[in-house]
Parts: sequence; C-alpha cells; structure tokens
Amino acid sequence: MKTPSRKRIQRDSLRETDVIRRVTSLLAAEKYRIRHEVPNMGQSVDIVGTKGSWVTFVEAKVRNWRCALRQCVAHEQVADFICIAVAMQSVSASLIAEIENEVVGTVALRGRWEAAPEIPSPWIGGLFVVPQHRGQGIGKALVEAATGEAVAAGQPIVHMAIRVDPGSYIRRGWRVVGTVFSGDESVTVLRLETGS
Repeated sequence: MKTPSRKRIQRDSLRETDVIRRVTSLLAAEKYRIRHEVPNMGQSVDIVGTKGSWVTFVEAKVRNWRCALRQCVAHEQVADFICIAVAMQSVSASLIAEIENEVVGTVALRGRWEAAPEIPSPWIGGLFVVPQHRGQGIGKALVEAATGEAVAAGQPIVHMAIRVDPGSYIRRGWRVVGTVFSGDESVTVLRLETGS
C-alpha cells in the first residue's frame, strides 16, 4: 500500500484559516460587523464580531483547543460572549445540525455564563441556525440535543439566555427566572429542571 506524501496530507487537512472563514461567513449572515486578528491584552483575537452593543470573540483552532481556553482568559473582561471554534472529530454530532453535508445550525453546552456567575448549572448557548433554514424545527432539535447531553451528564438543571420571545420555550417546560443586562440590551434567562 502506497503511503500519501507529507505534502498531500498537509494540503488535505483542515487549516485554522478554513475554520475562521466558515465562522466569519456564519457571523456575516447574521449581520455582525467582523474584524480579524484584533489585539487584546498582549494577544490577538481571531475573530471579533459586533452586533448592536454585543461583542463576540472567537478563537479558532484545528488542534490544541486547550490553548484557546488559555487565550480566552484574557478576553473575559472585554467580550460579552467568548467562543472557541474547534475543527475536530470529537464534537458531539447531536449538537450540530446538517442538511446534505452542510452545517445549518449549532449549539453549545457550557458550564457557566459569565453574565450570571451566580447560576452555576450548565448553560445552553451559541444557538445558531442559518437564516434560510429557520422555522423548520432545527433550533428546537438542537436545544433538545444539548438538554439531552446535560441529562446524560447527570445535571438536574439547565439554563439558557435568549433574546426572543420565551413563549415556545415555556410551552416545552422552561421557566423564566430573570433578565440579564449587557449594555443597553437585555436577555431573558430560562431554567429547565431535567429530572436527572
């Protein structure tokens, strides 16, 4: 069996610039103002997206995502949201929605949210569905998948912050527990008891 040359392997592998390009296109579709390689506290942020008064920092990694976690510590004082875009096989397939091999939605389950540190339970965040695929139940399925991940991890309570009317979430068992402000915008904080 012939082994592929090193040059061929490098050309075929996903690069960090590919991840940055994909995340940039998702944010641009949501009308974010995008900047790349922005200096912050002696480091640079791969992507800074601003929309209204919200600031989102994104660190993109193909490998060594723990390095991205260290980089994000410097960003906590500046950004409303800090995301790590990781291109790797170990991301739970249930947290990514695909149609015909194209990602049309994502969601994340994280340990806590800096805007509400007094609430330690897992948070569902980063819910995004490509605009042309909205209204098809993809967001609902992603939230249910993230909730399922929390249940599988034995978490009895999950929280989520949303900027939309909470009616559809309330009908599915979520409870409104408050509001968190960021600048002049507010988000509704929801709580779901998973029964774990």
